[in-house]
Order: sequence, then structure tokens, then C-alpha cells
Amino acid sequence: MINASARFVAPSNAIAKIAYDRLGIHTDVIRNGIDDTIFFPGKEKHKSASEIHVIAVAATWTPAKGLDILRAVAMSLPREWRLTVTGKDAPVAMSPQIIIEDRVTPTEMASLYRDADVLLSTATAEAFGMTVAEAMACGVPAVVNSSTATAEQVKDGINGYAIAMSPRHPEPIIEALSRASSLRSTHSLTTLSAVQMAEEYAPLYGL
Repeated sequence: MINASARFVAPSNAIAKIAYDRLGIHTDVIRNGIDDTIFFPGKEKHKSASEIHVIAVAATWTPAKGLDILRAVAMSLPREWRLTVTGKDAPVAMSPQIIIEDRVTPTEMASLYRDADVLLSTATAEAFGMTVAEAMACGVPAVVNSSTATAEQVKDGINGYAIAMSPRHPEPIIEALSRASSLRSTHSLTTLSAVQMAEEYAPLYGL
């Protein structure tokens, strides 16, 4: 039996809905916070319309991270574009267009975000999408899979695009990445912060 006095918290509406639909649990939503002492925008906005630098990030590339989708995008990458993939077990191979970084510190990760024009999140199952929030905090827009919780962070045409993704049709993803790259900013593209998260959690602990 679930304790009626207990309060449950989820990082996204998608997870809160699953908790209610499957277990009948009412769940509050408090989104994860970003350390803006590490993840912050660069001073200059990238200006090239053709030489777009895409970054795709995962701690470890598992099937739920959309391996086949990322492979399809990598194979369809326009000649002038670059792709940086971070994380273990990257599903693509190093090439003149593709750089793979398997282990990076948070500070190094922030620098990689700031060097990019747009983040690609190919995940097919996600509870929140920390990499999306981190990239946006660095002024980098994101293209995400509309079927996941990451879409909750995206305001189409403002900080990226949430679209349906299929490995059989990478062209719409490439097109969305191109459009999203123009949204790159010298300002944060998210309101999420560690301070805000702490303020929302404090009442749960009577603080």
C-alpha cells in the first residue's frame, strides 16, 4: 500500500503521467536544475549558415538513445557539416566529419556544447533530457524526438524543434537541425537552474 502522506516528485510531465496511469500516484513535477557556473553561453554566436556543427551526447549509447537514428543522420550529414558524438559505445565511426569523445568532464562538456551550433537528441525513451537542458544553458538550441520527455523543454522556433524521428527518414531531421542552428544564441535558451530546483524542493523538506 502506498503511504497517503507521501509526496512524489518527477522531473517531467511524461514521468508524472506514467506514475498516475500505472500506479494511480499523484506526482508533482520539479524539473532538474543546471549548474550555470559550468554550463553558460559563449561570447560569440556562430555565423556560418553552411558549416553547421552538430553535437550528440549520451553517457553511454544504449538502444534507448536512438542508435539507429544517429547512424542514419551521420550517413546523411551534408558535406560541410561536422558531428561531435560524446559518450561510451558511440554508434558511429570517426571520420573527417565525425569526432568521437568518449570521456569528458562537465567543464569539457560545456566547452563542447559552446563549440556547437545545435544539439541532436535522438533518444526514443527519456525521463527528462539533461543534455538538452545543458546545451540550452550554453545557448545551443536542440532538435529532439517529439515522442520523449525531452520535448517538454523545447519551444519550437525559439530554442529548437521537437519532431518525429525515424532512421528510415533522416532528411526531416537534417532539415530541422539546419533551421534550429539559426537559433543559436549568446544567451541561455532555458530558464532551468540549480537554484530554482533547490527552491522548489525546499518546501518538501520543510525548509
